[in-house]
Amino acid sequence: MMGSIGRAAFAARVGVVCALLGAPSVAFAEPEQWTGFYIGAVGGYANDTMDIAGPPYPAGAPTQNMEGGLLGATVGFNWQAGSMLVLGVEADLSATHMEDTVRDGNYLLEGGEITSFGTLRARVGLSFGKWLPFVTAGYMWDDVEQSFSCPDSAGVPFGFCRPVASGGHGVAGGFTLKSSETQSGFIWGGGVEYSIDGNWSVKAEDFVGNFDDQNYNLGPDGAGVDKLLTTKQSLDNLFRFGVNYRF
Repeated sequence: MMGSIGRAAFAARVGVVCALLGAPSVAFAEPEQWTGFYIGAVGGYANDTMDIAGPPYPAGAPTQNMEGGLLGATVGFNWQAGSMLVLGVEADLSATHMEDTVRDGNYLLEGGEITSFGTLRARVGLSFGKWLPFVTAGYMWDDVEQSFSCPDSAGVPFGFCRPVASGGHGVAGGFTLKSSETQSGFIWGGGVEYSIDGNWSVKAEDFVGNFDDQNYNLGPDGAGVDKLLTTKQSLDNLFRFGVNYRF
């Protein structure tokens, strides 16, 4: 069943298509010059999944499903080749707060948090006067913190977090381990931009992507054994709006 994020993204795509199909023909006929540098702001919503490498759940860790809003800045350059083809490059950086904590077994908790997100992409578009539909692809990265915690081992009868004396890795008072890494990968998507006047434009865009596997060393647990994690992260959906000022 389509989730709330999927429904919102789908509705936005339908809205964009309807706007394009219903736009007055004069808007398509008016000439527009897209060549030049631009800066802008973006805001939107993202959904991201993080899998811990190992056996599938319930034998291994469940998937972390992280979602939340993003707000950031954009800089780019367009070059209009001929009357319609528009080539460009764009970079952006956003602050975000996306997190999820999952229970691996009855007592062990594994948490993930994304604090920032950025991309560097190429864009290819077709100018229809004030309208510029485009496709885009390139490099992405985000800053991720992974955490791993056990409660007080005195209350844990079995599993990883039980006392060391019983063969576990827990300690009195419990413990929490954390490590941060920058994950990177490949992003692709598309959107449409509309020129309000000669300088200002607005846009809507949608992305998906996959990150490279990332290793984390969270440090020693209660038994003195380094806790190592390998994560497999994917960007399931990033939908955002933006406004640009073209020089």
